[in-house]
Amino acid sequence: MIPCGPIVAGIVFLNGVNPFEGKKEAVMPHILMEYSEPVAGKTNIKALLSEIHAVVRNSGLFEPEGIKSRAVSFPLWQVGDLRDEGHFIHITLMILNKRSIQQRRELGQPILELLKRSVSGVHSLTVEVREMEKKTYLIHRDMP
Repeated sequence: MIPCGPIVAGIVFLNGVNPFEGKKEAVMPHILMEYSEPVAGKTNIKALLSEIHAVVRNSGLFEPEGIKSRAVSFPLWQVGDLRDEGHFIHITLMILNKRSIQQRRELGQPILELLKRSVSGVHSLTVEVREMEKKTYLIHRDMP
């Protein structure tokens, strides 16, 4: 059993230490939810995306205005040999490249736990926290 500390902003930190303390990013992250089309008949996709967005926002790691979330449905898919029965939800959280592997896992774990609590009848629930190279991430904002 891994020793866990208290819950901080929806995240249980190992050994009670928040490794992200005081490290906010204003332009990140991107949250991409991909799912097999029939999942929308079993799950409220808009509400689930909002909940995932809230978990990331409540982590305290990012400025709220920098979080960008979106969902994409796939009409064609296959999970293993299950064909039409093998539904999936995959979350990709893209952040700038300055987090350790442990920090990225601790950011993704509460999202996976949320999926496990919120979704039933979906064969594959996965979360990937991916790094984006800061030197090649280009951005333009046209906001006041």
